[in-house]
Amino acid sequence: MRRHDRGDTLIEVLLAVTIFSMVAVGTLSIMSQGTNAAQRAIEITLVRQQIDSQVEALRAAHQAAASERTIAGTDWQSITAGVGTLTSYDASSVCPTVFTDLNAKHFIIDPTTAEKVSRSRYNPAGGEPTVPPFAQILKDDAGRVSSYGIWIEPSFTPNSDPSVPIPGQYSFRVRACWSAAGLLTPMKLETVVRLYEI
Repeated sequence: MRRHDRGDTLIEVLLAVTIFSMVAVGTLSIMSQGTNAAQRAIEITLVRQQIDSQVEALRAAHQAAASERTIAGTDWQSITAGVGTLTSYDASSVCPTVFTDLNAKHFIIDPTTAEKVSRSRYNPAGGEPTVPPFAQILKDDAGRVSSYGIWIEPSFTPNSDPSVPIPGQYSFRVRACWSAAGLLTPMKLETVVRLYEI
């Protein structure tokens, strides 16, 4: 008696390999997207911490000046010196890569000393061997503070009605911009801190 066993045809094998390949590529794509999303979530958390440290340093300088009732020689005086209206940096398509892209009034605050770090000391990854993966304040072994993708944009709105005893208002936009994993456009975060003149 003759058996009629037959093997898979070439078309069946090719169809099976094609289906397997499509499932494998889809799985790898989903895994890659999940990894990128997890990386972005970590970066957002770390950048929020960096922004919060800048906000707390601003509030601490303001509080110290308010409690002393004199702003001569304080950190608050250096922070608010020359603040007026300011044009914001447009980070819609690209993050600032060098400090000269920003306005001369933009600055950061050293979170360890609460000192204003001006344009002359701001170096976004220019002296770094590698670009950091997210926006952050960096401190080297010599204690020099630099920033990659974080800056503060100050502005001041005076009281427009002198008959009403309302102090002027300082607005500080703490902004961050960096190239995030898996995205073609920059990732951006910002917060606004409003403090009254003393």
